[in-house]
Amino acid sequence: MSAVLFPAFGDRCAIRNAEMGNAAYERAIKMGYSRISALQFSRKAKAEHTHGETPAQVALRIVPPKQRSATVRGPFNGGHAA
Repeated sequence: MSAVLFPAFGDRCAIRNAEMGNAAYERAIKMGYSRISALQFSRKAKAEHTHGETPAQVALRIVPPKQRSATVRGPFNGGHAA
């Protein structure tokens, strides 16, 4: 009697590309980027991932943290100073 351990359907390469794109998209949204920018990061992650990287590693490499401008006033750069 044989057991099927893994399903024999689906393109593993396509699934991996989708995982990479989804991770980059989710990170971009969490970092405060727009949906359009997040989609661009997703496409870049799908194109530039290497064989040994996990989706989280690719997302960290592709999506940089947003930078605050020195001229923008807010709670982190003196906007609420007394």
